[in-house]
Amino acid sequence: MKKIIGVILIICFLITGCGKGQVKENKFKDTNKGEVAGNVKSKDEDLKPQHFSFGPKVNQDEVSEETRNQLQGYLDKLGNPEKDNISFNGFSAKFRQDGALVLSVFIRNGYNYTVYNIDAKVDIKKNGEVIATATFELSKDEFGELNAGESRVWNLIYEPDHILNKTADLEEYILEYSTGYNRK
Repeated sequence: MKKIIGVILIICFLITGCGKGQVKENKFKDTNKGEVAGNVKSKDEDLKPQHFSFGPKVNQDEVSEETRNQLQGYLDKLGNPEKDNISFNGFSAKFRQDGALVLSVFIRNGYNYTVYNIDAKVDIKKNGEVIATATFELSKDEFGELNAGESRVWNLIYEPDHILNKTADLEEYILEYSTGYNRK
């Protein structure tokens, strides 16, 4: 399983856009906050078929059917996006050789409208300790628009200066986040 997630991480890193951590002032119309464990299934009894997409700069023909099926299977286990929230569900967190931390996530739109220009502060926590913290600007040009009920595969890159514990075991973790965004 770890090998499969590693392959997915590498493929996602190569084909999806990546957000790099930065400090950014919130200038957005709407905001929300949330917290989610890295691999928690939704308890919603009324599960709908889940849909995911890649960023606008990804050539989807380069993504293997096997990778798509693995991502779809993982997303289906999560259940419906949290209602009236932009949520972040992590499925892999790995340190790179250069000291950066790559967090692979599904960014999920639980609203009934399209959102864009998402500004998100995402903390990775384990046992109450903040492992890494950064703010990400997911611009419409790079990230695209996220339709109602849709999830986007994305990599968030925490540069070494955003990592507070560089030796943490990230098999399990919690994501704590707050977002600002524009809506259609």
